[in-house]
Amino acid sequence: MIFAAVSAGLVLGFAAAWVNYRITCACMAKGSNTALMSVNFLHLLVDAAVMGGGVLAREALPFRYDVTLVVLAVALSIATIIFSFRTVRSGKQP
Repeated sequence: MIFAAVSAGLVLGFAAAWVNYRITCACMAKGSNTALMSVNFLHLLVDAAVMGGGVLAREALPFRYDVTLVVLAVALSIATIIFSFRTVRSGKQP
């Protein structure tokens, strides 16, 4: 059961980080100050929605949700760092 909880956390964390990455790419393509300022707020909404969904789904999950939430948070952080370095390393706007 721990493997399923870790797998679910990894999948959800990386999916949320990818959504954040796509939001960042879209806002960078616009190039306006308003779009760039709104990136942080949109990231917060995505992160809160994913973490909140994990908490609300605790009764429906057939495994330990606390392990899922911890792995989700760690995966979200690590994947966000990876996508950020990928954006900077490419040297161009995505």
